[in-house]
Amino acid sequence: LSTDAQSVAARQRRHRISERFKILQSLVPGGSKMDTVSMLEEAIHYVKFLKTQIWLHQTMINFVDTDPSLLLPSAYHLPANQADALYARVNMQDDQMNALAALPQLGFAYSVPLCGESIPLDKTFLN
Repeated sequence: LSTDAQSVAARQRRHRISERFKILQSLVPGGSKMDTVSMLEEAIHYVKFLKTQIWLHQTMINFVDTDPSLLLPSAYHLPANQADALYARVNMQDDQMNALAALPQLGFAYSVPLCGESIPLDKTFLN
């Protein structure tokens, strides 16, 4: 192994990247079974999915807090135990798409704000 400063720094950098990548693989469903590029793409989709879930749950909470008498029918609820199965299929289930479709009728917009931008919520959003 080379001991010059540039080689040592490059080796340490590669080691740090490798360690962080292993952590990321462990956080993304199925991440350990993918090549590097596929895993990074999946991580991007997973983060978008999680942001959408957080926004949707917060929107529902805010809606109920505003007027508790207007609780959504049970068909629109997103059970927490289905979140992993939902993501594993990448596309949202019909009842969850119905929940999103119901938001405009309830006075909410079609889009999810992510980092200051507005991204349309449709089935292609998570693909």
